[in-house]
Amino acid sequence: MSSPPSYTSITGCPKCQTHHDMDALPDHWRPPATEKRGFTARVHLFFFRILCLLSIGHRSLRHTYPHITCGQQLWDESRALLQNRVENTTVVCGLLLATTAVFLTTLPPSQPTLDYLVVGPYICILLSFGLALGGLIMGSAIIFVTSTCNVEWFINKWTRSRSRLYCILFLVSYPHISVAISGSLCAIGIALAASFSENRLISIGSVFVVLFPTATVSLFAWITIM
Repeated sequence: MSSPPSYTSITGCPKCQTHHDMDALPDHWRPPATEKRGFTARVHLFFFRILCLLSIGHRSLRHTYPHITCGQQLWDESRALLQNRVENTTVVCGLLLATTAVFLTTLPPSQPTLDYLVVGPYICILLSFGLALGGLIMGSAIIFVTSTCNVEWFINKWTRSRSRLYCILFLVSYPHISVAISGSLCAIGIALAASFSENRLISIGSVFVVLFPTATVSLFAWITIM
């Protein structure tokens, strides 16, 4: 396996290349090979696309590498874009954290109508609280670290191998993953509590509260990743 090139050895201006040019991309930055068409290779490629989509908003890294290695200005723009995305997600984590904390620490106003202190809903809300807290901590750490990170350190240290690259992609994706799972668990917990309600309208409507967002997110994921 060839060693990744250092940032200082990159010559030319990748910005002048077409977006479809893969020559400037190191081997470990490229999507996993799927020539064998095996199930494992397809799963590997699927998770690679998921990580890229959650961390940088693209299905691959072919646009990212030339952009961040084409001068300090473009690196600063890429870093600011990443920080802005993580900041927005961190705000959502904070809102979820506050919402779930209210459910965990207060009594329901009407237990026959909506009792979220039942074991099932309470566990879902508790897990949602923990994931939101983890996403908030990780998002804050990413913003803090990337504010002082330079491109040489990013290329030559953080992403110098495929394993390190995957770790960075996962860490950057973690706040987004936390928001998705935490929000889903919170919705499921409230829907479960509503399903036990004596009010028939609330118990039936809780099913649509969970199914509709899940269906729309699944549809968006399918048209984006596949």
